[in-house]
Amino acid sequence: MSRPERIEYPGAYYHVMNLGRGRQKIYKNDLYCQEFLSVLSEASSRFNLQVHAYCLMSNHYHLLVSTPEGNLQKAMRHIGGVYTQKHNRLDQNTPYSLITLINVYFVLYSNFLLF
Repeated sequence: MSRPERIEYPGAYYHVMNLGRGRQKIYKNDLYCQEFLSVLSEASSRFNLQVHAYCLMSNHYHLLVSTPEGNLQKAMRHIGGVYTQKHNRLDQNTPYSLITLINVYFVLYSNFLLF
């Protein structure tokens, strides 16, 4: 069974959460966090992804983003793929995809946003 199609349209807000494979750590120290933030910044510029808030935990992250162009899937594919490559270069013991579970919650009501 395929996953349901994600709702994407220009100007939409999303709460995105990604979890490491097997709940393993995806940020082992500050260098890993810095690499992830550089990938996030690159994706923000490349895909016009507006990052309103983020929270990096040891084995997952949360993002509150909006997509003026309605291209969340492309941006998240870029973030996951590029960060996995950078992580694997830093940690020679991880020869596989790092991030597996992606939950995307469409933010329908503005009262969810506190800014």
